[in-house]
Amino acid sequence: CLYIPITDPKGGLINDPVMLKLAADAFWLSIADSDVLLYAMGLALGRGMDVEITEPDVNTVAIQGPKAEDLLASLFGSKIRNIGFFKYNWIDFKGTRQLIARSGYSRQGGFEIYLQGGHLGTDLWDSIWAAGQAFNIRPGCPNLIERIEGGLLSYGNEFTRENNPFEIGHGKYCTIDNSLDYVGREALQKIALNGVSRKIRGVAFDGGFAMGGDFELGAIDEGLGLLTDENDPEAPPSAAPKVSVAQDDPEDTLGSDPETELELRLEPKASFGSMSSGGLY
Repeated sequence: CLYIPITDPKGGLINDPVMLKLAADAFWLSIADSDVLLYAMGLALGRGMDVEITEPDVNTVAIQGPKAEDLLASLFGSKIRNIGFFKYNWIDFKGTRQLIARSGYSRQGGFEIYLQGGHLGTDLWDSIWAAGQAFNIRPGCPNLIERIEGGLLSYGNEFTRENNPFEIGHGKYCTIDNSLDYVGREALQKIALNGVSRKIRGVAFDGGFAMGGDFELGAIDEGLGLLTDENDPEAPPSAAPKVSVAQDDPEDTLGSDPETELELRLEPKASFGSMSSGGLY
């Protein structure tokens, strides 16, 4: 498995999927929340390619948490334990061969099953649910508190097409020499050479209220950037201080000093905190 940014001609992020290499000429993209299918159709049309663009019948279920490995090993065998991080293997289910990867949108660790054949979805869910009773399994979704505190970014929230990979700390996933040709390469080469105008950072606040959009963030009397997301205002005391994600000017020394007192301006209140010096948390 590989994490791969997809960029537009200006280097803006179209999507940030996980790529699974099945063979030398076969790849899957497990995409984030934007339409890559239409983007691929546009590329094919613009290049005059005689190809058919379709989405395969592959559906993903994630089993996450500290007991995920034990659960899946009880269901599919001990070979599950030998799957490395961001690696995958194959399991047998109802006479079919299915892909399972040690990956997922959680800092706790876990696995994702890429089920080929939607008609098998209910059977797979029921099998996992039955085996999970011994492990206190519960249905769930990506946890906002854990995601933000763990520094897991979300396309459409912390970053969009207005951002490039270098602004969000993902420049290391980009090949900027001339060994590969791709949309946005020249733009990313210039950005890598000249630097970025803003960077995403982690912020810790004293908490006390909820937010529903972008709000002004800055040191006292100094504008630094926008706060884009925060953890749950109803989080238990153990989650304090509140943790948020912001975009700021990396050249502003106020933003790089973790001792700088920051103010979140939200009428009629303000909340105070400090900026992370090391990107996220």
